[in-house]
Formats: sequence, structure tokens, C-alpha cells
Amino acid sequence: MFSFAGDLVLDPFLGTGSTTVAAVACGRNSTGVEVDAGYVEIARGNVLKAVAARRDAGAVRAELAAAPPPPRPTVRGARLKRPPGARCIAVGARPPSLS
Repeated sequence: MFSFAGDLVLDPFLGTGSTTVAAVACGRNSTGVEVDAGYVEIARGNVLKAVAARRDAGAVRAELAAAPPPPRPTVRGARLKRPPGARCIAVGARPPSLS
């Protein structure tokens, strides 16, 4: 599998956030999901370090975004359920302005 700069990388098992850190370094947007609050804090620290790092090429600016609320069910009778304590981390990488 591969992606292009600006694409979204989904990591359903965030862990320590290494996939999200790599996505930031490569100019990709990333969303990760983790059920263990301890790992969420570890990942948040790793991602914040990656976001703060200086980059001279590609997406030179990145930011840690608040995770969106879970979507509402669209199928009648369906129920979306997050695992207890599930947390999301979303990172947006922005390419440099061309102007």
C-alpha cells in the first residue's frame, strides 16, 4: 500500500503513534484510534514531538487536531459503538503555500 502527500493514513491500532509520526514526516494526514488511555498519552507525546520538528521540504507545517465526534448512524436500527475509553488522535500536515 502507498499514499500520496496530503492523503489520509488511518491507524486503527495507534499504540505509541509510530505510524502517525511517519505520516507527519512524509506530509500525510493521519488519524489513529487507541482504546488504552496510557498509550494515547504516549502517542500524543510522540506526535507532538514530530509536529514540533523542523521540516525544510514537503509539508513544512503540521498540527495536532482535536478528534471529531463519532459519526451518527445512517442506517435505521444500526448502532455505532466505540469501545469503552476509545480515543482518537488526528494530525493534519499542510503543504507549503505556493503563493
